[in-house]
Amino acid sequence: PAEGGSHIGITNTLYNLIRDKIYMYAVLKVLGLTVPPFHAPTNGQIDIKKVEEGKTYILESSSSLSYINKEVEDAIRMLQLYNKLRCTTLLREVPYALELEVEGWFNGIQLVTPSYLILNRMIMRPLPRPSKLFQESLGRVEEALKKTDYKGPVSLTVGLTKDELYGLQLGVEMRPMVFEAMKGVAKNLNVVATASKNVISMYNEWTMQTPIMVSTPMVGLPILGWSKENAKHLWLFHAVQNHDGMYYDATSPVVGYVTARGESPRECIRRVKRTMEQVYIPFSLELAFPQKVLERWKKLQGWGWA
Repeated sequence: PAEGGSHIGITNTLYNLIRDKIYMYAVLKVLGLTVPPFHAPTNGQIDIKKVEEGKTYILESSSSLSYINKEVEDAIRMLQLYNKLRCTTLLREVPYALELEVEGWFNGIQLVTPSYLILNRMIMRPLPRPSKLFQESLGRVEEALKKTDYKGPVSLTVGLTKDELYGLQLGVEMRPMVFEAMKGVAKNLNVVATASKNVISMYNEWTMQTPIMVSTPMVGLPILGWSKENAKHLWLFHAVQNHDGMYYDATSPVVGYVTARGESPRECIRRVKRTMEQVYIPFSLELAFPQKVLERWKKLQGWGWA
């Protein structure tokens, strides 16, 4: 972790806040954000009597993905399983209809303009600073970020209804699609690191990232069709290059990401598909694309959040 200076990267203060969700919820409350009702475990267990009929829950554990119940029965059965393994970390209610992320870059003094909203963790668009969604989410966190000695991207996952916003999760993540959206990555990162300006230069478009995954991790799988031209939209984090081409290193099932910009989500998807028609990796899985993005965006606008 880095402390002080013209850096971009996680600090101990912010790391400790993000890793402890109970502590994070307490901080979000102090900052004026509403958090959903939740139950914390004792020795990795939560009483199954906490589960109520007719409610939706997210059940989190230290050893598996989060689980969202369909009925009260599966919530109880999964909680019993997690309790048996003593790996339960949180039981949280879901009182909201829509979940998304609001993200921006903090330069040590303030969040630079623009911030952006992210749907499905894979498609984003700029979010004006005066918008209700920004002001009621990251806008409430901005002042406190000064105490973390942090510079870099910061996101707040929120749950929304027409009238309510719930703070769910703070995070820091370098997303390939954000770099795709930037007009000059090095220049913008320097602006954040040095706090020389309160604005970074980004395209006013939809931007998307889609993971490239393989079903059979195997060292040395060839990445065919890679070129300098399509490399602008390929972020291959788990690949190596030698004299005869690009190869998968099998350190993660996610080889990397494909990114694209467009005037609409449909245009982003078309351009991602075009790039992937040029590239082939044996055992690669079919790309998954976000659904009903425009419908969700229009709902946000109709509710007055964006």
